[in-house]
Amino acid sequence: MKTMAKIITRIRRETHRPVFMAFLTLFLILLVLGSILLMTGCQTLRSGRGVKERPLHTGTEALSFSFIQGTLPKIVSAPEQGHEGIPFTFSITMENKGASDIINGYFALALEEGYLQFSEWDFRGGDMNPLSSGERVTFRIQGRTEDNPFGQQHAFSATVVPLPLGLLEEQHSSTIILTACYDYKTAASAEICIDTDVQGLYRAEKPCTGKPVLFSGGQGGPVSVTHIEQTMARLGEDSLSPRFTITVKNVGKGEVVSREMIEEACSSSPSSLSLRSEDINQVTLENVAFSGFTLEEGEIICDTTKSQLRNGEAKFRCRLQRGLMSATQETYLTTMTVEMSYGYTHSISSPVTLERTLY
Repeated sequence: MKTMAKIITRIRRETHRPVFMAFLTLFLILLVLGSILLMTGCQTLRSGRGVKERPLHTGTEALSFSFIQGTLPKIVSAPEQGHEGIPFTFSITMENKGASDIINGYFALALEEGYLQFSEWDFRGGDMNPLSSGERVTFRIQGRTEDNPFGQQHAFSATVVPLPLGLLEEQHSSTIILTACYDYKTAASAEICIDTDVQGLYRAEKPCTGKPVLFSGGQGGPVSVTHIEQTMARLGEDSLSPRFTITVKNVGKGEVVSREMIEEACSSSPSSLSLRSEDINQVTLENVAFSGFTLEEGEIICDTTKSQLRNGEAKFRCRLQRGLMSATQETYLTTMTVEMSYGYTHSISSPVTLERTLY
């Protein structure tokens, strides 16, 4: 920096003031541009082929939560009959590792009746609210964004009171279970080939051929598109209809439920045990789009927009409406996007032993 200052001083002495000011202005502009490029570089990931932005729609996780180590005791003292138990508090940390915000989420704490009794929650300022049943809460948490590529994180606590053991019991093994139920979305996109000359009847060179598109690594949610198969149908003399079979799969560690039954899945009432079979493993296809055609606007039609996973997978069969693609259309590349929604639920648990306290 001292050397640069000497150079500027020397130029100022040996040149006219306008020339010096022009040089100084150019130097400052280059300095600012260099700083911007450096800051931009720090916000990207480098690969062997250069610089690229960190992808958001990757991975197979959504909500991740766990008991904070060291806060949940393995052994607690059970009071004698007629005495109150000593409350104990444990903490939970949660993080939305996926690419979708959770707007409608529930936590349900399950305690063994007659041995453990719920006392209170401590949300520590998070976007959470208790329900009338006490052991259940609602929550909202943001997913990954360009500004926060790791997703929103939050911690909260629960306080539980041990109850007296039976007259003949010296100790009792129990389990604390915390279940999350929430809505989620997955958006997948890929380059596909609209091959209008599948049989190769024309001699013109094609930019691509219609082949199955395979996906790996997930799209930022526990339900992912795994592959898309394509065929081309000729409808009369002047119309073509691309047809797609879209396969989706539960690639997470939890269970899929209907979005309409999320609260019921996390209910402590007996009816939560009687969810209808059609509410389990249900995925809703929200939109399919390519080349300006969409399912939302009716140009694309599918055999169904709600499908149940069987052995963890489901298929949607979609096609372009008649009359929207000319038979003279040349083969071309385009991007297809698939959007789906679903409910998701999974649990964590920890054992705890109640031991009799002698007074």
